[in-house]
Amino acid sequence: MKRSLIFSTSIISAALLALAPLAAAPVTLEATSAPVVQKDNLPNPEVVKEALKKIQDSFKSADTDITNPALWNKYASQSSKITGVTQPTDLFNSKVPGSFADLNDGTKSVKINNDLSNIFQIDTSKDSLKLTAAEKQALTDAGIKFTSKLVVVDAKGNNYVVGDGVETGEIQATAQDFEQNVKKIITDGGSLQLNYDFYRGTDESGKPIKFGYPIKVTLSFKNPVVAKDGIEAVITPTKSAAKVGDKLADYLPTSADDLKFENDTDGSLDNSDLNYYVDLSRNIKDSAGNIISGDKFTKPGDYTRTVTIDFKSMIGPNYQKNLENGKIKIKLAGKEITLKDGVANFDAKNGKYSYNQLITVTGTAISDNNKEPVIKDESVTGVVNVKENSNAAVVPLYDPQGRIIIDRSLPVKSSWRTDSLRTINGVKYYRVSTEEYVKASQVSFDDYSAAQINVGVISGGFIKNSIDNIFQVTGVGLTGLWRISDDGKSIIAKDNRWLAQNSLWYTDQKAVIAGITFYRVSTNEWVKANSGNLIKQE
Repeated sequence: MKRSLIFSTSIISAALLALAPLAAAPVTLEATSAPVVQKDNLPNPEVVKEALKKIQDSFKSADTDITNPALWNKYASQSSKITGVTQPTDLFNSKVPGSFADLNDGTKSVKINNDLSNIFQIDTSKDSLKLTAAEKQALTDAGIKFTSKLVVVDAKGNNYVVGDGVETGEIQATAQDFEQNVKKIITDGGSLQLNYDFYRGTDESGKPIKFGYPIKVTLSFKNPVVAKDGIEAVITPTKSAAKVGDKLADYLPTSADDLKFENDTDGSLDNSDLNYYVDLSRNIKDSAGNIISGDKFTKPGDYTRTVTIDFKSMIGPNYQKNLENGKIKIKLAGKEITLKDGVANFDAKNGKYSYNQLITVTGTAISDNNKEPVIKDESVTGVVNVKENSNAAVVPLYDPQGRIIIDRSLPVKSSWRTDSLRTINGVKYYRVSTEEYVKASQVSFDDYSAAQINVGVISGGFIKNSIDNIFQVTGVGLTGLWRISDDGKSIIAKDNRWLAQNSLWYTDQKAVIAGITFYRVSTNEWVKANSGNLIKQE
């Protein structure tokens, strides 16, 4: 079932959308100043080359297609929080996200130590990809360094980059813009590209020398339906029998068993991917078109539930061509119809076709004790955090009428962006998806309204200590940074610098002022300790 999730880990409120997260890495990694090293002086050359070949082989194919839109949107969110490594740095530098050393214990392997591994690498635990002790040592002794760059290319050929390393012709993007541009690839086309280059030594001018074994992986979203094949939705509308008193929820399944997709080539398509583009309404209507309230049928009669197929998103950039060539069809109850502008229940501009499932209710009408619910909506801006529940690992979701959705839930300790507080007959719910709500009693609410974003000042004496660690931001959305005042007697909240949720930052200093702990992530930029945690235990 297709849903438009409200939650985004890199956005905390509409008021913050225009504010860019921290673009530059907090610690500048300078190019090595080591003397020029010639390749023929390479210690254990065959071992070094074999190790780099394993790293190269751990990545997906140079051109990889992703067909699952939910997975693609996950990649969009993960990639928006990653900045590249712009200056050559040690391959196994455990202080640098994007290197090949674990941020916690420094373990060396072919696996990248951040979400780039989830997006661009294959199963790095394969025996054939494991680095031997000799290979790890050879790479270290050889002084192999690396740089990385992550770019999203839109349908018009524009290149977007988060953080530093923006070259001529490229556009520096905020994390939010980067994520949205990746998501747009589903409908508009484009690609997500990752580059890794390896270096050893410098030339006479101090310029790093490329060593070889470059890595370039281009991910593209491949819509399940291609232009030459076309598509046909075979619809045999469900006709269900119900009785007065039956629960409405029992007639609101989250999959359309009366629908399957075929194409002109071999008569079959992978419906598991295509089901994402099918939206089943959470409302049941009577014969007059009125939405039924309450949680059960109280009168006999014919009722309907609407199912909508999003052909435009399913086909992507080839939609218009398919439409003009008569390649989009439905077979409704055995009758084949070519979709075009003017066909009943078809919105040609947006590519959406709708049909109704029928529910026939029999029995004697009963008094409706569930009177029309009293609903009140209030706009909010924030995040709900699902409370830990000793009785279950999840909490249920509810539809806009306050009816439980039988097979939808949220895991405990998860966080979700919300924009609406709905009260139904005195019971409060927060909206976490287009038509899904969670009970307010089962979550805590963090208010991120614009009124709460202000500049703060904390004064007092500082206690500073040197540390060597990685700080992971766990605060939902964007976490603000602080700076120490020029006189060194206070710390002041900055109103234009932010860190994204789940991002990782090297920190070399800890400061305590007025009992509040901060960690330094840039020359004079500090993050509150309660906004995340250190990877290595102090």
